[in-house]
Amino acid sequence: METGESELDARVDAFLARLAPTLPEPAERVRLRREARLSQTEIAAVLKVSRATVRTWETGQHEPRGPQAGAYARLLEGLAKRYPSSEPFPLAQDAALAPGPVASAVHSESELRRVVVPAETSAETSADTSADTSVGARDPRDPRDAPPVTADGAAPMPAPDTEPVPRQRNDHAPRRGSVTHAASPADDRYPGGPLAVIDAPGASGAPDAPGLRALLPGGRVVPCPARTLTAVAAWALDEMRMGARRLDPNGFDQDPVLMLTAAAAEFLGLPPGLDDRVGLRLPAKHPVVKAIAKDGWEMTDRGVGPWARIFQRVPKGRRCVQFAVRPWEALHERGGWKGIDEFTPEQLADFLGLYAERIITPRGTLGVSGIALITALRPTSQAVKDTDGTWKSSPLEMALHKPVDPAPPEAPEEHPVAQNRAPGDEIHEEPLYWIRPFELLTPEEGSMPYAVGVDVNLAFLAAANGLILGLGAPEHVHAPVFDKRIPGCWQVDLTGVDLDELNRRMLPKRKPEQRAGWERVDFARLPNPFTPDGLPPEEPGWYATPTLAYAAELGVDVRPIAGYLRDHPKGPYLTPWYTRLRNAYIATMADLGVRENMPPEEFLDAMEQLVGGDRVLLAMLGVTKGTAKAAFGKMRERAWGVDYKVGDRWQALERPTWRPDFRAADISAARVNLNRKMVKTAAATGRHPLAVASDCVVYAATGPSPVHALAYSDGKAAPGTFQIGVNPGYVKHEGTQSMAWALEGLDTGANIAMYVKTGILPGPVGPAVPEGS
Repeated sequence: METGESELDARVDAFLARLAPTLPEPAERVRLRREARLSQTEIAAVLKVSRATVRTWETGQHEPRGPQAGAYARLLEGLAKRYPSSEPFPLAQDAALAPGPVASAVHSESELRRVVVPAETSAETSADTSADTSVGARDPRDPRDAPPVTADGAAPMPAPDTEPVPRQRNDHAPRRGSVTHAASPADDRYPGGPLAVIDAPGASGAPDAPGLRALLPGGRVVPCPARTLTAVAAWALDEMRMGARRLDPNGFDQDPVLMLTAAAAEFLGLPPGLDDRVGLRLPAKHPVVKAIAKDGWEMTDRGVGPWARIFQRVPKGRRCVQFAVRPWEALHERGGWKGIDEFTPEQLADFLGLYAERIITPRGTLGVSGIALITALRPTSQAVKDTDGTWKSSPLEMALHKPVDPAPPEAPEEHPVAQNRAPGDEIHEEPLYWIRPFELLTPEEGSMPYAVGVDVNLAFLAAANGLILGLGAPEHVHAPVFDKRIPGCWQVDLTGVDLDELNRRMLPKRKPEQRAGWERVDFARLPNPFTPDGLPPEEPGWYATPTLAYAAELGVDVRPIAGYLRDHPKGPYLTPWYTRLRNAYIATMADLGVRENMPPEEFLDAMEQLVGGDRVLLAMLGVTKGTAKAAFGKMRERAWGVDYKVGDRWQALERPTWRPDFRAADISAARVNLNRKMVKTAAATGRHPLAVASDCVVYAATGPSPVHALAYSDGKAAPGTFQIGVNPGYVKHEGTQSMAWALEGLDTGANIAMYVKTGILPGPVGPAVPEGS
């Protein structure tokens, strides 16, 4: 009897062995291998198959057969016992329907058909960020959190088995003040990271020449077997699985960036420079351009230039890589990339990796990257579940869904809506450039030994924090009642305003402990807060809401003649953008040894040591500030080109983030913030500024330190005055010169705030406002 059962058991075992084994879903196979810290090569060696075969099993392209099928099943079963999943792993066909954010709402048929990024008109802004930064159009039903897809639409490739090659020490790299730049935290979805610098030690495209290598942030170097541009793109997506996660749960993941060195560009068949100095792109007949199409890839309208996107259309999602060509001036100072000309490829990888980690994967110029950051943090839609249980796209209110024309006063003079406006009907919300008339200097100020300049950290970025902006088109209103809660521009007559008289009238209404301070304020020795030159307005003008809100705060009876208002929708649209850049700035300063909440003298001492700091961190500091500044410039990007005719539209107007009203409101708020602190400083100390240049203010002082010039007592600033520190909106030391130097400059009409850092006064003095400001 026992023998019979054994025979039956053997027959059953043999029968079961002939059946195909049950295997987990491909994604679970990948999870189990990664949990066990095994490579595809190790799995292949155990099962006596090739690594490519294991890869097809993990992507679901093929299933194991024969004895390998049973062995693979037993291996996975053993791994599953050691590394159980916290929840049942979904079937592949169900994963695409899992709850998650979906693509942007399709607002028009043209948006649905959009599959390429429109060309920028400016050669400097070679990447468009009009709606989102992805290239392929997405079905609104596809979840944004689906993993990146491979060329055939399969599941993502596992992490590369190639072990990173240790970097060789660069004996020529600067060592003073250097630090070790750690790689960004590992990302299971994008283990290859957001970007790489591609170099070619051999710099030859010959078959026997040494190949390419990818330098990754944090010191990793990985061989790249590709020999063409499209092969490099496929390697980055499929083998390295490069990219970066979205910055907002409802946004898009970020495409990888590959920076080509001169050697890598030569290896891949690219010329050392571009003959087309206007369009900045390769001709359509160039072999590399032809090869891109032949290999099944496409380009955006920008073609192959300093910043070039190539992509493939796939059933779901998109495959896109952005190339940046360093010898074609992709990182030129014209685009804001200052301080990196002499970076080695290793330093460049660390620098770009830090920018991607703390700000965004770079997209082009700093202006383009800054605008891309805004849209990445304010996506246009979110995923909602319908009544039938399906997920669909729903528009988000705090977003810019389409381009809108500005109000006529807000538009540049060449804009179509500005063609019929009356002379003088233009808003002038610009940074402040002002010098105190020489005859208004007091003997006490002239006898002080020093002129001390302080500079506001990220003044215009700080003004964006919490700034209420109107997101829609303006509504023209006659004689509206002023409301500081409504964004827009207002026509008001401020020509007869006497701020000193208003101050005297306001004194009885102020608290008793404040009256003595306000009696010290001499508005004649302060810049007028309503104009960018600090002089009283000479005719009725158009003002942004923050300027008039401050006027009302000072006691002005604000009675608008007309207005272009945006009451709904409205909100603090730029606050997440401010927070991201602020955190990047604070983190970089901390890396350089300058921390938050340092005592004033300790902070000033730490700032003095920055000159010898790490070059990568110093460059990061500069581009963080530059990203904010350049983004505001992009909001009012002007028309250009020999073929442009005044009154015609230009490409930038089709970008939802082309918003000159945003720029005007922010500059207005920054100028008001500066004036308010100067008034509060005068009330606390009796000191008035000698000159102002945008975000730099110069005071007469008894000592050389900002502590001697500002309203400080026992290490603390008086409420509402300038505060010394690292935060945006706080101040740092710009420079100190002798009072004799300051008097000489003021006597000749020079804006000493522009020169207090170097001490070099100009020759023949022109206007106080620098050219091009």
